[in-house]
Amino acid sequence: MKNESRAVNVLKIIGMVIAGAAGALLLAGIFGFIFMHLWNWLMPDLFGIKSITFFQGVGLVILSKILFGSLKHHPARHIGKHMSRKMKKRCGQLADFPPEVAENYDEYCEFWEKEGSEGFKRYLHKNKSNGE
Repeated sequence: MKNESRAVNVLKIIGMVIAGAAGALLLAGIFGFIFMHLWNWLMPDLFGIKSITFFQGVGLVILSKILFGSLKHHPARHIGKHMSRKMKKRCGQLADFPPEVAENYDEYCEFWEKEGSEGFKRYLHKNKSNGE
């Protein structure tokens, strides 16, 4: 039973990777097409620059993303990190945590990044003693 679910998860991951790659190629193609037509419409008349091909347009889009876009990691964009407490309970993600962590999950995540497990226990103890 566990091996079957693991195999299904692996297939889902493979499917997501293939879909993501296809989506990235589709978006690169769309942006390349738009970029090529804008370039060929404006640049030859304005600056006397020659027209470009579709693949040159795609290459320029990728180059502009590298030069002017951001390629750094954005942890705030991860869905799971900012998922609501209600959604985490519904998905059963809080069930694996000890009760004191599940009750204070948002504070736990914030504090864990700074101090770790021992610091979180001190933090909870201090907050409970100050609140009582």
